[in-house]
Amino acid sequence: MPSYNFIYVMFSPGAEGGDMLDLEVRQALAYAIDYQGAIDFTVGGEGELQASPIPNGFPGTEGLPMPEENLDKAREILASKGLEDGFTLDITVASLNVYGVDLTLLMQKIQQDLARINVKINIQPVASAVWREQIANPGIPFSARFYAPDYYGSAQYVQFFGMLPDTYWERNASGQGKVDLVNKSEVDLFQQALAASGDEMNRLYSEIALEMIKDRIIVPVVSPNLILAYRSEIEGVRYSACCNLPLAEIGRK
Repeated sequence: MPSYNFIYVMFSPGAEGGDMLDLEVRQALAYAIDYQGAIDFTVGGEGELQASPIPNGFPGTEGLPMPEENLDKAREILASKGLEDGFTLDITVASLNVYGVDLTLLMQKIQQDLARINVKINIQPVASAVWREQIANPGIPFSARFYAPDYYGSAQYVQFFGMLPDTYWERNASGQGKVDLVNKSEVDLFQQALAASGDEMNRLYSEIALEMIKDRIIVPVVSPNLILAYRSEIEGVRYSACCNLPLAEIGRK
């Protein structure tokens, strides 16, 4: 069954070595990713495309444009920046297997994708604790990470991934303020969404999601399907947005 969990890649223009990652270059790199190929490679096709950092099925996600692979656009953008010969990024990724996705293998697949537009990435796998230290300082220009919801609601994603002042990813991506990435439209829309309900709330979160897509800081790559296997005498097994599997509800028939 589809899940609310997802794996994403992220860009940090404010990180050491991330100077060239302005919005246009981030757009080009995002266009160069083979999203369906990444799903096939990492989870054998058992996953879904995801449009924005707000996961499929959450308020505001219906009808959003899915990520698009377009090498012609990627090459055109880089050529307009004088980068048709490409460049090199040294990146760090945590040595983790999350929801069945090995992050290092995913980055190796993306390494092959970006090579098609003459962008070379050198991958350095490290322990997750080391990754967390490096993402804050000196920063990591390009990497992969994962997220699962704490509750059913889109606000948590805006507060974590949105380019609002001092969110987790605004701090990391901006290099603690070295680059101005704050999206004022997201700030205004989020305040309205927090005060809204029903269809109006969904509409506002959809507008926020579109802005987050435009930011090209967080680019979802795969939302792995969830597989629950249990014996016939077990009951109460269900998927929950807050905790994947509510253990307190499980028992024998």
